[in-house]
Amino acid sequence: MSMASPEMGLPGRTDRAGYILLAEDDPAHAAAIRRALVGADPDVDVAVAGTLADFRRRVAADPPRLAIVDLNLPDGRALDILTAPPEEGAFPVLIMTSYGTEQMAVAALKAGALDYMVKTPEAFADMPRTVARVLREWDLRRERKAADIRIRHLNDVLHTLRGVGQLILQEHHSERLIQQACELMVTGRSYGGALIVLIDVDGRPGFIAKAGFDAAGEFQAQELAAGRWPDRFRQVRDQGDVLVALIPQSERTRCTIAGAVPCTHRMYVPLAHQGDVHGFLAVTAAHAVADDPEERSLFAQMAGDLGYALHNLGARDTIAAGEAARKALEAQLQQAQKMEAVGRVVGGVAHDFNNLLSIILGYTEVVVDELTEEHPHREPLEEIRDAAVRARNLTRQLLAFSRKQVLEMDVVDLNDLVRGFEKLLRRVIGEDIALLLHLSETPVMVEADASQLEQVLMNLAVNARDAMPDGGRLTIETGRQRLTERHSVLKPGLPPGEYALLRVGDTGSGMDRETLERLFEPFFTTKSRDKGTGLGLATCYGIIKQHGGHIRVSSEPGRGATFTALLPLAGNGAQPIATEAKQGAPAGGSATILVVEDDPKVRQMACTLLAERGGYTVLTAEDAARALALAASHPHPIDLLLTDVIMPDLKGPEVFEAVRAHHPRIRVLFMSGYPDEVITRQGVLQEGVRFIAKPFAVADLLHKVQQVLQ
Repeated sequence: MSMASPEMGLPGRTDRAGYILLAEDDPAHAAAIRRALVGADPDVDVAVAGTLADFRRRVAADPPRLAIVDLNLPDGRALDILTAPPEEGAFPVLIMTSYGTEQMAVAALKAGALDYMVKTPEAFADMPRTVARVLREWDLRRERKAADIRIRHLNDVLHTLRGVGQLILQEHHSERLIQQACELMVTGRSYGGALIVLIDVDGRPGFIAKAGFDAAGEFQAQELAAGRWPDRFRQVRDQGDVLVALIPQSERTRCTIAGAVPCTHRMYVPLAHQGDVHGFLAVTAAHAVADDPEERSLFAQMAGDLGYALHNLGARDTIAAGEAARKALEAQLQQAQKMEAVGRVVGGVAHDFNNLLSIILGYTEVVVDELTEEHPHREPLEEIRDAAVRARNLTRQLLAFSRKQVLEMDVVDLNDLVRGFEKLLRRVIGEDIALLLHLSETPVMVEADASQLEQVLMNLAVNARDAMPDGGRLTIETGRQRLTERHSVLKPGLPPGEYALLRVGDTGSGMDRETLERLFEPFFTTKSRDKGTGLGLATCYGIIKQHGGHIRVSSEPGRGATFTALLPLAGNGAQPIATEAKQGAPAGGSATILVVEDDPKVRQMACTLLAERGGYTVLTAEDAARALALAASHPHPIDLLLTDVIMPDLKGPEVFEAVRAHHPRIRVLFMSGYPDEVITRQGVLQEGVRFIAKPFAVADLLHKVQQVLQ
């Protein structure tokens, strides 16, 4: 394909794609123009349209490089197809007419023609030069237009860049900063649409800000909102620099920049500082904008400023969060120390109280069983016995708070626990309160004392019932919750990991901050004296802590309360253990039992119960020395040692080892009113150790003794 001569300047197919479209209804004129153009360049492509309609069809199918149009065609005037100014059109137009006047020329040029000529043989012969001149002028106009657009756009970008800088100085909240930055990029006419997405702590899409309209961007925003990174964002993350991507034709919109030209490209860039990527910025732009190196440089600079700001805001948030966490931990430490001090006092009091209750309950049961139903003293003694039982239960609540209660641990499914307790809970809360269960679809296995967790549910349900005197909703939820490093710092004693969740919420009166701070203290209550002891929630606190968990409450006045307990999950493959039915008290026995107890009244009571009710041979000792002497001198085997855990000289386990030296087949049953010494740090009775807590009922003691002997 030959090139046009420098003198003619007529473009050939080799250096510029396109063809010349001639709209002329006179065949002679069309032939003369074609001869002139082909004579200057044999490879020039000239197409002829005889009507305005034919011209429009050809343009729609394939826009020409240049159009030469007769002013008057059979079906219309050429002025109807012009665009003013000429450079706004898709191609330059040269108007020609047989009868030209100055007024016609002015009208054609105003309508958008790039040049105007009168048909003469000389004009036809000179057509190659005219075409070359028109095309040069067209290119110059288009270049000036592109330069003007570029300058205006770069000015807009610089203005946006300054605006973003001011935002960074004024705005100290990252989400508001990026939202305002997006809006500034669009309202400042820098880009057709803008989207910024932050990266959350787990590396997933976080907060999303956007402005302007962009169909493809909307799709990407939906992907991001669903927690998925679109391919382009992963690509720019790996590339680490500005990424320019072509928008598919079906997704293109008209940009509000660059004279409403199509937004053909989208630019992506990471928001990074010192190697840390905090998010991504994506904008829509016209081709000329996206293809400009200076534009990309300014775009990257704006992203760098935002990355720097997000880095500083993140550091500030981290410092603030760390300070808040430090204060929270200090408050929790103070609260824990206070609760521990109260727990020590409570545990000590409960220990002494249990010894007294053991005597009262034991002898009362013996006397009541010996009286007939009609005896006048039976009813008062039963009242004494029942009062002792209530006192024993109160003591156990105190021990639960101080985390000194002995637990009988089994693998428990929280779902089964709640379902099995549902009927009783409904009776407790009444018909005017709706009970809603939201249980996990999969088992939630924990290693726990089921009766103690039922006590937690009962106490929380009663607390909720009292907070809803006019009715409401009580919701119980089970599930799993994963604690990250950041979350676990706010939950003392719980390392990061997955935990079982038990949540109880109500729609009651709620609590103020002062009440929340004292909520788990023993004997603290906002109820009247006849409605509560102040031990219900303290008991919940102690039970959950003893199980190695954590309990917290969120509440506001008038907005109900929600208690959330987290418990360690049981090991993989753990299955619930069926609870065995409790057997009745044994009828009696013939074994020899050595009772070691430093409290004489408790010792005498235990001896009476074992001898008179159990039929056992009973030896008694007030201390370890007497016990060892008896063990050494007794001529017959001693079958069981029933010993207190804490005594002045030797502890119970030490007494057992010493006695076993004389009676190798002897078995042991420990007892205590303050059983902290026989439990591990997790509150679990050591495997294989038999234990009974004071005060105990006659049947419980005899059953436990028979169980150990067997």
